[in-house]
Amino acid sequence: DELRARMWVNASRTDVQIGIRVVLPRSLDPQRRGQATAIVRGTVYDRPGQWQVLNISDVSRLLADQVRVLRTMPGASIDSHEAFVDAVVLIVPGNQSAVEVGTDDLQVDGVLLSAEAGAVHPYGETLAAARLKTPMISRRANSIVGAAVLNPGMGPVSATNDATVRLDGATLLVDGKPFLPRVIQWNGETMQFLSGCGFNVIQLPTAPTAEQVADAERFGLWFLSTPPHPEAIARQGAGRPGDRVLAWQLQDDALEVDPNYASRWAELVREKDAIFGRPVVIAPQSRWATISDTADILVARHPRSGLLSPTEFQTWFTACAQKSKPGTPLWVSLTTQCDDSTRRQLNALTHVACPYPCVDARRLETSALVACANGARGFVFQSASLLSDTDEYARQRATTLRLINRRLQLIEPWLASGKVIERVGSSDGSHTGIVLYVDRARLLIPIPNGGAPQFNPAAGAARSNDGVTFVVPGVPETCQVFYLSPAAMRILESERVAGGTKVTLPRGEDGFILITEDPTVIQSLRQRIARDGTATVQLERDLAAAQARELTYAGQKLAQLGYNSALSMQEVASANQQIAQVDSLLAGGQVERAHSIATTARQQLERTVDEQQRLVAPSAAFDSNPLALYFGTLPEFAALQRAFGTVSAGDNLLLGGDFEDLAQMTKSGWQNVTNPVPGVQASAQLSAVEPQHGTYCLVLSATAAAVTERPSILSNLIWVVSPPMPVDQNQIVEITGWVEINQSFASGDGLVIVDSLGGPSLSLVINQTTGWQPFRIIRAAPEPAKFHITFALAGLGTAKVDAVMVRTLAEPIARRLPPAAPPMR
Repeated sequence: DELRARMWVNASRTDVQIGIRVVLPRSLDPQRRGQATAIVRGTVYDRPGQWQVLNISDVSRLLADQVRVLRTMPGASIDSHEAFVDAVVLIVPGNQSAVEVGTDDLQVDGVLLSAEAGAVHPYGETLAAARLKTPMISRRANSIVGAAVLNPGMGPVSATNDATVRLDGATLLVDGKPFLPRVIQWNGETMQFLSGCGFNVIQLPTAPTAEQVADAERFGLWFLSTPPHPEAIARQGAGRPGDRVLAWQLQDDALEVDPNYASRWAELVREKDAIFGRPVVIAPQSRWATISDTADILVARHPRSGLLSPTEFQTWFTACAQKSKPGTPLWVSLTTQCDDSTRRQLNALTHVACPYPCVDARRLETSALVACANGARGFVFQSASLLSDTDEYARQRATTLRLINRRLQLIEPWLASGKVIERVGSSDGSHTGIVLYVDRARLLIPIPNGGAPQFNPAAGAARSNDGVTFVVPGVPETCQVFYLSPAAMRILESERVAGGTKVTLPRGEDGFILITEDPTVIQSLRQRIARDGTATVQLERDLAAAQARELTYAGQKLAQLGYNSALSMQEVASANQQIAQVDSLLAGGQVERAHSIATTARQQLERTVDEQQRLVAPSAAFDSNPLALYFGTLPEFAALQRAFGTVSAGDNLLLGGDFEDLAQMTKSGWQNVTNPVPGVQASAQLSAVEPQHGTYCLVLSATAAAVTERPSILSNLIWVVSPPMPVDQNQIVEITGWVEINQSFASGDGLVIVDSLGGPSLSLVINQTTGWQPFRIIRAAPEPAKFHITFALAGLGTAKVDAVMVRTLAEPIARRLPPAAPPMR
């Protein structure tokens, strides 16, 4: 299973192929009247005139396929037992004008060498001498050559044979067992702290040091590291034995610009890695089709993942899976806090250096759950600051990640190696149940549909007022049904009905439905819950308490601005009573009851947060203000909004934003860029058809060449960039305009408006409008700069833009308010 051969080839034609010749000693070849042989084939050469590495692996599976073919031949009697490899072969098709082939650097891994120096090879020479004698072989073929035998024996093994990491299809195996990576970016935390948070992989920008390896081994951690660049790998190789690198992640801006660079880098990593079999990981930005041919594992990363609704997140993640090569494992990257560009905006708007606000805990949990249900094989949590810091944001973020990791650990067998076998709708259409299967056990993950069911309800499902009801087909009668959560596992009543087994998840619960007949699975989960249940409920309780403190603090500051926060304070007082009740129940050992009350308290506080945000920042259709994105900066947003009532806007800084004169736009520096995508026609033009202002407006359009095939768009197809505009330090900039999108985009995000001050994470995305509608973007300049605006189309459809203006706003500006009272502890 570990056998792998690699060779560099440079040929004058394509279709040269590497292979392995396998001898079947228990089978007879009737033509040669000797032992039967089979040729299994590897990768094919497709770069005439260039050096390319050909490789072959997974020989056992390839041989099994070949044996099935051999058995179909008349009179054949094929037995694959005791088969062995006797040669590496190169298959060279010929033609009338001759074929020139150069070979170099044949390497064969996975061969067990004897410790004895004089061990004799079956063909008569010592193992140490069984290698390619000439560095390069050049052959000319004037006729079709069946197989050119390059080496009668196995050459020296260049990589260590004790590899413990490998991919089996879409399943990552560590020491032969399925492994679910839970990755965190490293910012200087101790390995012990990160292990205690539930992570099992640490992401590093370089290969780990000896000290880091020792700490990782002590706490059972692995590394996701960026390998050296190709030039360094060619000189010194990649990695070293025992370095605990789980996988190599290629990270470089050049990967998007030059696809061949990614391919060369990945090939060198595989060739020169000290440990054979470690996968190559890449997080594509746009070139998904090309990158998925190069990488073993893809990471789906969205710059606004922490701000997407569950429906938006699922749509995007599903598109990532569709864009990848079938069978490629997909990890998901989740943002846990604002990025550097957003933090700079917050600091510039408030004139206070604030810590990184964290993503709402419930939204982060929901995104992880949606990824679980849609086939994510790994989780990469983005972190820009020290997770072990002592500020409130860091403590809340660490508690949230501990809780998410406990949930992932609970259902890890289904996430690491299970597969989706059913998608069933709930009786009331409020949820979709994703059924995963592994080892005689089904796990149903309920996903809220957000008021718009994405799948049809299951036929024959009965409506239940007591919970969310599903009908699961194909369940054996001997199976038991359980409610499963990190703190509880109890039997649920089930009923055999037309179409399957009817089960009901109690309303308000946030767990899963387990269906199994395996007593080992049941016992294992009961033991885990008994061991970890109390600690998990404590995390729920701590999150509820942190949110209550945040609500109290924000309510007091909003009261200073004249907002009525009496109702929210009543809700917080009620939640604090529930938190005290949780403490009492945990002290008495009533873990399941404590979990239910802690969940209720968190849900109540979430509703209060939503109500307070609607009070202070009523939903504007297309507005973008960084202070409105995070609940912790809501009072500063309110102060800034009040200040806007007393300021006046300056002159328009944007030339050509009325889109009336193409010559003026060209002269002032407007640019139009198109990203060619097969099967898509994209254009940008000025149109006189029903503009909002004046005679013309800007029209961005993208259509699929074939109506029957609509590609999943994960990148911008066309974009128009404004000329640069100068701004001074601490100036507040207001970007306004009008947009019209009459029909929702069938794929992709739609119209994306992004400015260079806010960056992609603060981009304004518009998918559909009701006629012409205004948009407004508020930004601040942390330092003197020249910024520009980009109007991009990321999807199939048409968008109109008109009357865009950029103006600076004078003082006063929002400043962070002093605390009304010390936060509750």
